[in-house]
Amino acid sequence: MSDASGRYWIVYNGEVYNYLELKAELQQSGRSFQTRTDTEVILQAFITWGPQCLRRFNGMWAFAIYDRVALRLFCARDRFGVKPFHYASANGQFAFASEVKQLLALPWVGADANRDRLADFFLWGFEQHTDETYFHQVRCLPASHYMELTQDDIERGRCEPKRYWTPGQDETLDERQAITAFRDLLADSVRLRLRSDVPVGVTLSGGLDSSSVVCLAGELRGAGGSQSPLDAFNVEFEGAAYSERDYAEAAASKAGARTIVLRPGQADLRRDWEKFVWHMEGLFETLSFFSNYQIYRLIREDGISVVLSGQGGDELLLGYERYRTYHALFKLRKMSFMAAVREAMAARSHANMPLTKQIAYGLYFTLPVLRAIHRRRLMRPILNHDFFMEYSGRTELLRCSMLHRDRYALQWNEYYHYQLPHLLHHEDSVSMAHSVETRLPFLDYRLLELILGQSTDLLFRDGWSKYILRQAMDGILPDQVRNRTDKMGYETPTGSLIRQNRDLFLPLLARHRDDTVLDVPAIERRFESAEFDQRLLCGVVSYLSWKEAFTVGNLDRQACST
Repeated sequence: MSDASGRYWIVYNGEVYNYLELKAELQQSGRSFQTRTDTEVILQAFITWGPQCLRRFNGMWAFAIYDRVALRLFCARDRFGVKPFHYASANGQFAFASEVKQLLALPWVGADANRDRLADFFLWGFEQHTDETYFHQVRCLPASHYMELTQDDIERGRCEPKRYWTPGQDETLDERQAITAFRDLLADSVRLRLRSDVPVGVTLSGGLDSSSVVCLAGELRGAGGSQSPLDAFNVEFEGAAYSERDYAEAAASKAGARTIVLRPGQADLRRDWEKFVWHMEGLFETLSFFSNYQIYRLIREDGISVVLSGQGGDELLLGYERYRTYHALFKLRKMSFMAAVREAMAARSHANMPLTKQIAYGLYFTLPVLRAIHRRRLMRPILNHDFFMEYSGRTELLRCSMLHRDRYALQWNEYYHYQLPHLLHHEDSVSMAHSVETRLPFLDYRLLELILGQSTDLLFRDGWSKYILRQAMDGILPDQVRNRTDKMGYETPTGSLIRQNRDLFLPLLARHRDDTVLDVPAIERRFESAEFDQRLLCGVVSYLSWKEAFTVGNLDRQACST
């Protein structure tokens, strides 16, 4: 789209949810509009406010605006990196795209592997933690960053992202005020993300986060006089261990939503594997992403193209079990020894695992030496000897991911490096593969700044996790869901699925016995063993399938260095 003068042109992917409010503000300043789109609002906001417009947007976006007079390109990505922005620059040329495969189609962009990123994945389990990708020539614009490029910048190879937003910390409120403020902000976040020209559905696992979203959406639609029921998509895998139907149905009933149960089939793996790998564009350690791929296909077949999701709630509210250890650690640093002990003892009743396992889990995630020993022991038997010797001593990244000076640093790293980025990458890949747009109410920057300003005691209280959310949802969420202590999500039997499709994966291994990253013959001998860690097995087959799908080259150290 261009502005009326034809000077400014925009290419845009995403949604700015508060575009109506921004449009009204721009109209008051004299701007006129030809369309009803948020695309034109972004364009006019940039013309009016320049790069500062980004701080006014509430949403997810990746866009580029070209100024035909100044011959300047402006590129930007949303605060949390929900929408992807990949780019390549070489020989006086610059290209950008939503997907890596678009860039690989260019004759001057090669599909050479980034050996360092492969090492990060196999040795330490990290994905999407840097602006580099698995492809040597392709980078991604970091979340909360923009770039301004002139022709001279491109010819000189200067691509220098600049940060435009750093999470602030709202004022500390008393408990009742904080709970009320959180409930109001989360409700407003859901309200903004319900804006759509097409029907909006909700993915509903039955967990605390997705159930909160569906119940708030139900209340808002009811208050707005909506007559059509909200579609809530629940997933049920084979076997009771993978069913959360009772919780999901309770939340859907409270929301007045229609529950649609999706049952992905195990046989779908063979049919869809190549397409799935093509869309993922990288490595992964679990087939839960494949389950999501199937889910979005079924959602699209049901006629829904926009859904709300509970993604991001665990990072916002420190919902994973390993965060309990950091909570206790931060208390100890403040000399609150007895408070840390009381919290640990209370967690015996409300945590997702027994106390002894919590302690072991906590040590693993807070002692880099212990985790490094464990990872090396796991990986040495299946990695190429030279590859292992080259990279196994590089533990700086591992230490950075585990040693946090305070809670702000912990959440900063989880949001921008070690947890959220790979979840968002995979979520966008599998949903957009079926042209389904996923909107994430918990990833509203206002919520993060509110939470960062409050005491961690509002996240953990008397052994309960996500205390502030549980209190905020009182009367909105059914108590059987609000008081859940177990955590499941869309769990997928990764190991058994891979082994059930051995005639797909064993030939894959056989074709890559000379791989310079993996010791493939050793992996072949372990393939049928139930002792072979399923995450490692998934990582292996995803890597080899990725190599084939993108005809990846230059995997040996000498080739990469040249």
